[in-house]
Amino acid sequence: MLRNEAVLAWKDIHYTVKVGKEEREILKGISGYARPGELLAIIGSTGCGKSTLLDILAGRNKTGNISGNVTVNDMPAKKIFKSIGAYVAQEDVMMGNLTVRETITFSARLKLHTSKEQQDHKVNDVIEKFGLSKVADSRIGTAVRRGISGGEKKRAAISSEFITDPSLILLDEPTSGLDSVTAYTIVEQLKNLAHKDGKTVITTIHQPSGKMFKMFDKLLILSHGHVIYFGNSASAVQYFGDNLGKVCGQYENPADFFLEAVDEIEEMGQIEKVIYKEPPLDVQLSDEEDNTSTRPIKFKKSNMLNQFLYLVWRNVLNITRDPRTTYAQLGQSIFLALLIGSIYFGIKLDQKSIQNRMGAIFFIITNQAFGGFPLLSLFLEERELFKRERAGGLYNALPYYLAKLLTELPILLFYPIFFSSIAYWMIGFRPEADKFFMFCLSIIVMNFTTSSLFVLVGSIVPNIQLANVFAPLVLVLFMIFGGFFLNADNIPSYYVWLKYLSFFKWTYEVLLVNEMKGLHFTCTGSQGCIPTGDLQLLIMGMGDVNIPINLAILASMAVFYRVLGFFAVLFLHVEKK
Repeated sequence: MLRNEAVLAWKDIHYTVKVGKEEREILKGISGYARPGELLAIIGSTGCGKSTLLDILAGRNKTGNISGNVTVNDMPAKKIFKSIGAYVAQEDVMMGNLTVRETITFSARLKLHTSKEQQDHKVNDVIEKFGLSKVADSRIGTAVRRGISGGEKKRAAISSEFITDPSLILLDEPTSGLDSVTAYTIVEQLKNLAHKDGKTVITTIHQPSGKMFKMFDKLLILSHGHVIYFGNSASAVQYFGDNLGKVCGQYENPADFFLEAVDEIEEMGQIEKVIYKEPPLDVQLSDEEDNTSTRPIKFKKSNMLNQFLYLVWRNVLNITRDPRTTYAQLGQSIFLALLIGSIYFGIKLDQKSIQNRMGAIFFIITNQAFGGFPLLSLFLEERELFKRERAGGLYNALPYYLAKLLTELPILLFYPIFFSSIAYWMIGFRPEADKFFMFCLSIIVMNFTTSSLFVLVGSIVPNIQLANVFAPLVLVLFMIFGGFFLNADNIPSYYVWLKYLSFFKWTYEVLLVNEMKGLHFTCTGSQGCIPTGDLQLLIMGMGDVNIPINLAILASMAVFYRVLGFFAVLFLHVEKK
C-alpha cells in the first residue's frame, strides 16, 4: 500500500484580530515547513502566537483575518487536511463515562470506511501502539469519578486522531499539565511516529526539559508574532551565539536559554532586529517535493444516518453511566414524590382542600421544571466536545442534535411517570384513570418543554456559570406569571405578554382543570363557600380553558425552543479562537 507522505508548508502567514476599534496583528509574516520523518517543535513565551499558528495550519476557524498560503504537497491545505491530517487540541475533551476502547472505537466507526472487524482490529493496534492496553477498558474519568491518568488521557486523545493513520499530525501543548516523566514519554512517542512511521509531526510546547529538547529535529521559535529562528534544533544554539550575541551555558537547558534570550531582546526593544531571515521557501522544499507523492487519501465523511446511530450509541453509554441522570435523578424523584405525597397525603373535599390542591399542583410543576438542570449541565459539558469533533469533520450538527433529543426522550418519559405514579395517588387526586393519564401526559409535555428551553439556553450562553444564573432566572419569571401567585385578570397590562410565554401557566391550567372540573366540595358553617371546582376555576379566570389547546401550545413551545436551539448550535458553536 502506498504511503502518503505529507510536506506541510506555510508562507507569509499574517493574522489580525479586532480589539475594540483597533486591529492587532498576532502573526507577522510567518513562513516555514515540516517534512516527513521529522518532529518540529514550535516554542515561545505565552502569547507569542504558537497555538494561533497551529490552528491556522490545521485549517481551524479563526475569528480574525488570515492571509498567506498553507499547502500540503503543494495543494491548498484546508481542502485536504481532514483527509491526511490529525489535530490534537491542548485540552483533552472526551466523554468521561466512556472507556478508552469505546472512545477510540467511536472515532473508528465514523472515520474508517471498512468492516467492523477491520475497524476493531485497527482499534486494538492503536491501543497497543500507544501503550494503552492495561487501561483499554477503563473509563476516561469525570469530575465525580476518577479515571485514567493525565498521560493516559493524552495518549487516548492522540489515539482517537491516529485511528486513520494520518500522514500529518499537529498537537497543541501535548505536555501541558503533565509531570516531567509523563511529558517525556509523550514526546518520545511523537518522535517515534516521525522517525519510525515517517509521519510529519508538529507540536507547540512551552518549556521542554533539556532531555526532551534533544528529541526535536526542527525548531521554530516565535516572539510577538515574528520568527526568531527556524531550522535544525541542533544548530539553534550556535545561531543565537553567532547572530544574536547570546551564548548558552554548557549545562543550561537550550529551551530555557532561547526563551530568556528572546525576553531580554524584547525588553531592549530590539525584536525587529533579530527577526529570522530564512531563504526562499521554494528553494528549501524543492528536493523534498520531488520525492513526495501528491496524491491525497480520498476523504469521505460518514453518512448522516451512520453519524446519528453512533452518536445515539455513545450518548446512551454516557447517560446510563452518569449518576446525575441515573441514581441521583431516580433518588430525587422518589424523595420528592414521597415528600409531596406525605405533605398533601389523603387530600379531602373540604374548603381547605381547594387551596391544598392548587398548592400541590403548582409545587409539582415547579419541582419538575427545576428537575431538568442535570440535562442542562450534561449538555453544556458536551458542547465543547461537539465543537471540537465537528471541527474535525467527525459529524454534522443535525445528527448530533437529533441524537441528543432521542437519548433524552426515555428520561423525559420515565421520571415524570415514575414521579406521578407515587405522588398522584398519595395526594389523593381524582381516582379516574383518564384523569391520571391526563396528569401524566401534561407533566411529560411540560418536561419536554422545559428541557427544550434548557437546550436553547445551553446553546446560547457562553459558559455553565452564566447558564446557572440565566436558566433559574427565566424559570422564576415564568413561575410568577404561571397563575398561582397572581390571578390572570390582575396582571399589569405591560406584563400580560409574559404569561403567554410561561409554560407554567399552560401546564397549571391543564392540571387544575383536570382536577377541579366537575368536583364538588363540602360546605360547613356560615362563612362563604365555594361548592364546586368549576366555580373556583371561574374565580381564577380559567373557566374557558381548553385542555387539548393548552397541550398543543406547550408542545409548540417545545418544538420552537428545539428549532431555535438547533440554529444556535449550528451557527454559534463553530470552533473559533
